[in-house]
Amino acid sequence: MNPMISLVALAAAAPSPALPADSTILGTWWNSDGGVSVDVQPCGAFICGTVTRAGPKAEKDAHNGGFKEMVGLRVMRDFQHVGAGRWKGTVLVPERGVTVRSTITRLDAGHMKVEGCILGFLCSHEIWRRTR
Repeated sequence: MNPMISLVALAAAAPSPALPADSTILGTWWNSDGGVSVDVQPCGAFICGTVTRAGPKAEKDAHNGGFKEMVGLRVMRDFQHVGAGRWKGTVLVPERGVTVRSTITRLDAGHMKVEGCILGFLCSHEIWRRTR
């Protein structure tokens, strides 16, 4: 048997280590003002987030940014784990109609910091809290 095939078969058969429950950002999160909830789930090899609830202000902001409605909008895209408690990807800012590079940092089991920069230097962040 080819040694390379054996190595590949062994690697495929080995169980993958499970992530501790508090090391992931999967789940449903409220943004900082509680006006939007986002369901964060795997999408292919990445992690994405889709709006599941939006208050009237968020809906109005999204409409002003050119979106018909906020619920169902994928606002987090292509996030990859880049280190202990950190992910990088892009975030759609509906009220501005732009997508920006973003970093998410897990603060604890119930909170994460979502940061993004427009034009590379106009930066902002929010602390999101887990809904469940």
